[in-house]
Amino acid sequence: MLNFTDLSIRRGKRLLFSGATFSLFRGEKVGITGENGSGKSSLMALVRGEVLNRITVPESIAAPARIALERMLALRPTAAGAVTA
Repeated sequence: MLNFTDLSIRRGKRLLFSGATFSLFRGEKVGITGENGSGKSSLMALVRGEVLNRITVPESIAAPARIALERMLALRPTAAGAVTA
């Protein structure tokens, strides 16, 4: 399952979209449409794990949860599927 709640994506200072919430279950298919520059490719890069090193966790998230998220984001999958720090 892929689940995002209140997702926002920026490229530099430009906000591509905000407030996106969705769940996608194994076997489901989805189409993503939008104008050029609206964040479609950025969203797919996030789903593929290609932008994990550029994700920031907002300070508004409580410290224990923020620390756990930052640790999780510090782990990177390898080509073989293993996770490295």
